[in-house]
Amino acid sequence: RLLHSLFQQKLKWNKEIYEQLLSLSRQFSNILETTHSDVKRKISKINELINNARIALRAGNKDVPYKIYSEVRKISDSIPTLFFEDKRAIEDQIMEFYKEIRNITHSDMVKKISALVQEINRLVDSIDASIKSNDMPNAIMNYNKYIELYNQLPEDFLVQTNLLSTRILEIYKNLSIYME
Repeated sequence: RLLHSLFQQKLKWNKEIYEQLLSLSRQFSNILETTHSDVKRKISKINELINNARIALRAGNKDVPYKIYSEVRKISDSIPTLFFEDKRAIEDQIMEFYKEIRNITHSDMVKKISALVQEINRLVDSIDASIKSNDMPNAIMNYNKYIELYNQLPEDFLVQTNLLSTRILEIYKNLSIYME
């Protein structure tokens, strides 16, 4: 409003408006400086947390980086959009950090799932062999192990679970008939 009033006067000197605007401008500058210092502290904290998470990743701890990522997101979200340059730069760093976490954990998960699928396939082969040799107690024991391992497979791996469930249907039929 004061600026609008000043502009309305064209170039006619108004000491009162000038002094009020000058005072407000100084106050606003101080607030901006304080806020920008706070933003710099937050960015520094984010960088520190990301470095700690990377250390945890290298040490094999996969849970800590996700917790840190969540904390980093909260801190980043608290940075005012007024400082869009700083915010954009730190957001880019956070996205790179997230990609690192995802790539490492995804790779580990694929390895884990692969090992689980191999173990399940070994059990299915063992169950088949037990049924053929009429060793039903062993077949039933391995079938129960199969169910336990099968339930550990994430739903995201539908191709693997579908192949495994198709193989086990025939076994289920044979064991069910035997049990009756």
